[in-house]
Formats: sequence, structure tokens, C-alpha cells
Amino acid sequence: MSSSSYLELMTSGLHLFGVMDAGIPNEERIILRPTRVVNLRGFGIAVGVAVNENSAMAIHDNIFWFPEMVVEPNAWLFIYTGKGTFRQSTAGGSPAIVFHWQRATTLFGREELVPVLFQAMNVEVGVRLKFPLK
Repeated sequence: MSSSSYLELMTSGLHLFGVMDAGIPNEERIILRPTRVVNLRGFGIAVGVAVNENSAMAIHDNIFWFPEMVVEPNAWLFIYTGKGTFRQSTAGGSPAIVFHWQRATTLFGREELVPVLFQAMNVEVGVRLKFPLK
């Protein structure tokens, strides 16, 4: 495996620019852009508390999951934190994909709250158990 192939595997394929219009209802949005062709399945955005400029602690119950969708490097991804419907359009001549988190209030009104991009690489689904365990 070449070093460029290894680096591509080690990067998420998405660049998180950050949150825009934080705390403003119906305007607050997270902006991302793919750096390569990438399937959004398994990616999510969490609300986090900034620890310093480059790290945050995610708040466990505030997560947006992306649907399964392949996106290209020239696309813009916008996640509005409020209610709305999915749509595709253009922004500055590039494809724009608009998602909505469906939250009743804004999420990033406090200065220390930041978006955290993550990718679930290894997921195991549990089953409903009955006691006694066998």
C-alpha cells in the first residue's frame, strides 16, 4: 500500500469548517466539505464542549447521523440544527446538500459548544436479552 493510499484511509474524507450563525434560530448551521469521494454512512456530528482549540468532549445525547449517501469533493454539506426538509441545490456553483437536525432550539448558542465530526468505524448491534443469560 502506498503512503498516499494509507493517508487516505486514515482521514475521514470530510472537512469540518465549523458552525455559522450560532444561536440564531433557523440560521444556525454546520458547514462541511468532502475532500474526496466519500459515503456519509457511519458519520455523525455531536455537540461538544471545547477543551481547547483542537479538542472537545462530546455530549453523549446530542448526535446527528448522516444517511447513506455518496458525496463528491466539490459539494457543500449544510446541517441546519432546526426543523426542515432535506434538499439538494447549489451554492456558488457547487452542489449543496442540506440536512436538518430537527431540533426545536439552537444548539451552539453558548461559546464553549462546538460541532464534533466523528465516524463510527466498527459497530456491533446487540440483541434483546432475557434472563437468565445462557
